[in-house]
Amino acid sequence: MRIALLALALLAGPALAQDKPAQQKPKDDSDIVVVGAKGVPPKAAKRFVRQISSSVEGQLARFAEPVCPIVAGLGPDAAKAIEARLRAVALDAGATVGEAGCRPNIALMVAHDADDFVKALHKRFPGFFGNLKMVDLRKALRDGPVHAWSTIEVRDELGNQVGGNDDGIKYVERFSASAITMGTQQVTVKSIVVIDDKAVIGKSVVQIADYLAMRTLAGARPPRDGSAVDSIITLFDQGSTFSDPELTALDQGFLQGLYKSRADVNSIKQSGEIARRIVKNSKDAGEEKKP
Repeated sequence: MRIALLALALLAGPALAQDKPAQQKPKDDSDIVVVGAKGVPPKAAKRFVRQISSSVEGQLARFAEPVCPIVAGLGPDAAKAIEARLRAVALDAGATVGEAGCRPNIALMVAHDADDFVKALHKRFPGFFGNLKMVDLRKALRDGPVHAWSTIEVRDELGNQVGGNDDGIKYVERFSASAITMGTQQVTVKSIVVIDDKAVIGKSVVQIADYLAMRTLAGARPPRDGSAVDSIITLFDQGSTFSDPELTALDQGFLQGLYKSRADVNSIKQSGEIARRIVKNSKDAGEEKKP
């Protein structure tokens, strides 16, 4: 990873738009009524979670070890700002964050011609792609402005790594006596996002960092059917009209719900917890906005 990141650091990064403070985003009265007084309906929250989440063997993956981001392909100031922002988002979600000098497990690479770069990366450094299944590898290599993939491993309910038998097949010893837990959890070990340098033009460092947070911390993805959702996950979609300066309330609820819910239950229960967190956050915001 270090060789590729150092090479990318030599690339000249494109100009980024100036960040706009979140409070400068215009909101009309109708926005306040919908989000504040009424909040997000449970059905809408569940639909949102279903649209952007990806399960691995029946569970939603998340980081267990401290989050440690690194950015390459942008100027040093932009890189530091993105890293700092992602750390802040991770803390707000309930994830742990590594100290200075930690070993990176989240990487953002901004590359000239991301399609060719990722294909060359796979050819020269296949280890970057970890244990991806063929279907996920194809998605990572698919042409587009963004390439994202994660290395995920199964662990027991306590977070211990699995063992293996004489044939090298991994297994998990299940000690849970509970009927509602799976005895396993899906842990994201590392997550990599490559964005084409042309795609980041006009995007603020906060937008890029928040998009990175959703793709890596939550394993979120744009809706497969191209549906419009109120989420920064659509920031780089073709024809996207997303213009929020940062994570939306739905995004924040998604991240918090994922990291505050149990990791050793199935994706249905996890998704339910996330949806409830979204609804709760929207209600709390509504109470704060009442005169």
